[in-house]
Amino acid sequence: MYNVQLSEFWKQRCLKETIHNAPYLFDDENESADVASVVSSRAPSQLSTTSTVTQQKVEELTRKLEEERKKRVEVEQMLASFQDGGKS
Repeated sequence: MYNVQLSEFWKQRCLKETIHNAPYLFDDENESADVASVVSSRAPSQLSTTSTVTQQKVEELTRKLEEERKKRVEVEQMLASFQDGGKS
């Protein structure tokens, strides 16, 4: 009996989740057009803002990476000069 109850519980829970996650259906075509136009008008600005911010972050990280490479090369040259100086 317990398995039957548990099975029924999961069946009801899945049904509730499916209903909850179902896409919102509009009753009137005009309402859907209005909402769609609002969404489409906002999307490009959000996309461009996001891509601009991302591009700025990438450029900043690229600059930092180049600085770290320069520092590494300097340290490697200093190390090589010390090793050469110790062998002579």
